[in-house]
Amino acid sequence: MAMTSVTVALAAALAAGRIGPAAVAQPAVVHQAPRLLVVVVIDQMRTDYVDRYGHQWSGGLERLFADGAWFRLAAYPYLNTVTCAGHATVGSGTFPDRHGLALNEWWDRERRVEVACTDDPRVTTHSTGAPVATGHGPWRLRMPSLGDELRAQLATPPRVVTISMKAR
Repeated sequence: MAMTSVTVALAAALAAGRIGPAAVAQPAVVHQAPRLLVVVVIDQMRTDYVDRYGHQWSGGLERLFADGAWFRLAAYPYLNTVTCAGHATVGSGTFPDRHGLALNEWWDRERRVEVACTDDPRVTTHSTGAPVATGHGPWRLRMPSLGDELRAQLATPPRVVTISMKAR
């Protein structure tokens, strides 16, 4: 049986004498589900920018880094770290070979045209800028996203909102 990271941490703490057997026997603390879940992806923001410019931040971004989970050593274990593949990986928790979005755009042999990863002729895109010729959506994504899973698994379906400067 594989040990979880919590199990490993607990075993390491016991071995180091940091906690006694009485602490292990206590029932686990049940945490309330968070009221708000925010996932922020900032393209091409290097990790060192947080250290270099973080002192200038205030409000939301400062709070997210101070109080949220931040993965300083996160990395993609695949070659094409383009926007669409990366966002689909973060949003679905799977890799391009599973979620199906390996590039930002590719050649559609049947239609003989280049298509973007989010092109979806079945939807209408609402934009604050110039009119959009085609709709955008996740229909090419072969795996459920975090938002899809939250809606499917929670007794009270949550509101899921996505905001982006670009369709990808």
